[in-house]
Amino acid sequence: MRKALVALNLLVAAASAGLFAYTFFAREHLTGLAEDYVIDKTVHHVSPGVEHIESALKSPAALFVPGHIRDAVQAEVDSFRLDPHAYVRKMVAKGTAIEKPQHLFADQVVKWKESIQKYFDGVMAGLIRDLRIFAGTNVVAALLAAWVASYARGPWRWHVFGVSILLLVALGLQAYLFIDGLTFFRILVDARVGWTYPVAVTFTFAYLYVSYGRFIPPIPTSPKPQAGS
Repeated sequence: MRKALVALNLLVAAASAGLFAYTFFAREHLTGLAEDYVIDKTVHHVSPGVEHIESALKSPAALFVPGHIRDAVQAEVDSFRLDPHAYVRKMVAKGTAIEKPQHLFADQVVKWKESIQKYFDGVMAGLIRDLRIFAGTNVVAALLAAWVASYARGPWRWHVFGVSILLLVALGLQAYLFIDGLTFFRILVDARVGWTYPVAVTFTFAYLYVSYGRFIPPIPTSPKPQAGS
């Protein structure tokens, strides 16, 4: 039983280490998997900026803007409205440079385009960072649980064994909330999971130990013999 628990924890650690390495060595693949989700978030984030530009185009001040500048700005708005996701995908593609016309009216479009790239890059970087924290925490916690289980010998073996199981349970519960309960790519709203994940694992284990672990006896209790038997 002890060897099986150690092996299980080492398996979790190995899988998590693989995920951790994946975020470094297969970042392009990870970015491709997450791209649709991040683009969707970016579209929702930058849409109010388009409305502001449209209002500026309809304002009386726009009449004093050179026609070719006004037409270029309108063309950008129309392109976004036609297919927002395709527009953002094109803007965040590698090597995309933003043209900067020398006119104050066009400058607001330039700033809006820059905000698209900045927001997309920020969300993508946040996702990758969260995955690294998630995987790294799992590696450390699983190795710790395996180490604790390996010392499940002697008179305190059942208590130590139970502590290792509770640590694995705490890790499994938080991993479920991260991957399935919140869904893999919906973790990133406007707040990041970040370092709250290892904190949550720690507090979950502490709660489980205080509630259950401290009552685990060192060895299995056996019924007291009946008097006269």
